[in-house]
Amino acid sequence: MKKWINISLWIIAFSGLITIGFYIKSALDSKETNPLKILILSQGENTFITDLEMRSKLELEGFIFDKIKRSEIEIEEIENFIKDISQVKSAEVYQAIDGKWNINVELREPIARIYNLSNQNFYLDKEGNTFKTTEKHTARVPIVSGEIHDLENSKSVTEIINNDSLISIRKLDDIYRISRYVCKDTLFHSLIGQIHLKKNGDFILVPLVGDQQIVFGSAKSTKEVEGKLKKLTIFYNEAIPYEGWTTYSEINLKFEDQIVCREKRTIMSKVIVGLDIGTTKIACFVGKMNEHGKIEILSLGKAESLGVKRGVVSNIDKTIQSITAAVKEAEERIEGELNITTVNVGIAGQHIKSIQHRGILTRDNIETEISQKDIDRLVEDMYKLAMPPGEKIITVLPQEYIIDNEQGIKDPIGMSGVRLEANFHIMHREHWCNNEYSQKC
Repeated sequence: MKKWINISLWIIAFSGLITIGFYIKSALDSKETNPLKILILSQGENTFITDLEMRSKLELEGFIFDKIKRSEIEIEEIENFIKDISQVKSAEVYQAIDGKWNINVELREPIARIYNLSNQNFYLDKEGNTFKTTEKHTARVPIVSGEIHDLENSKSVTEIINNDSLISIRKLDDIYRISRYVCKDTLFHSLIGQIHLKKNGDFILVPLVGDQQIVFGSAKSTKEVEGKLKKLTIFYNEAIPYEGWTTYSEINLKFEDQIVCREKRTIMSKVIVGLDIGTTKIACFVGKMNEHGKIEILSLGKAESLGVKRGVVSNIDKTIQSITAAVKEAEERIEGELNITTVNVGIAGQHIKSIQHRGILTRDNIETEISQKDIDRLVEDMYKLAMPPGEKIITVLPQEYIIDNEQGIKDPIGMSGVRLEANFHIMHREHWCNNEYSQKC
């Protein structure tokens, strides 16, 4: 009998606890929660979604709202929604008994932005998965372009590596090997701006410093990639300080245990091209600076000026034809290979005018010396001058500087003073000229 009494008491006690727990839960569920705290975990500077943007997404979907109660929080649905966002690696939603609730989001870490032949562009993360770009945020990673057939929703790098039929036709795994090394290496992360895949299967690295290209070749294994980039590191540390960044046009890493470099053509390194557009003829001059600082003429091309009358372009199409003919003749007359892409153009005609103006700058800190930044502020102010209708400033030429009423100063940088002034010669022209040139040239 005593045994049954004890069992009954335990049952009553247990039922009471359940009842109390139920009432406590009901009371808590009916209470409003504390403000939501969202924590976005991202690596370095590449944050694709901020906490405010995530909050806005959740509000738009109706997951969070003012005076939300504990019972109205859909934890599993919110987690699934966040995990479906392309840039999200993982998400955790939880709430504490005191009414606080939190969302922790870890974002993907990009190592490359890929532009494929299907006009898609997307990111590749350090785990070898692809994910979408965003309109508001751009990652500072190498751009990958060229003969790339892999799509935005492509299989991951791991899936490609473990599939013999895919590894021979896909390039995502090769891109991953190069990009991952570039992003984790301090030197290459700041140096390499683009990776290009050629039709022959060679990867070309394009540095941000210098105008040479790095012929990388294939990237079929991690060992191959590491070996080539370690060679390049030694080259940059030991050769470039002596040879300079502009000595070579090509650095080839394809050969085992060596680097083959191609020097730029001497003629190309110091070429200056001038273009004179006149009423009767158009002339293109090619020259180079000699050891005495003088320009030696290397080539001259001329063509009849068909679209210019009294110094003003009347027919832009004919003018472009004449310019093209003059430039082509100058290219053909010079020894060696020369492709003219940039010229110094002389501008003249009735539509070109000039004015004189004085700029004034009161410096904030008189303890520091006058710097290039002060000069730039003066020049920028000149470009903001109100011009007559239809007129636009071409260039601003400083003629002399005045520091605290001391005149005749040609170079004020490094000097001290409170009031910095400058006399400027400002050239301007009719605005329609620029619009037509920009559309055609």
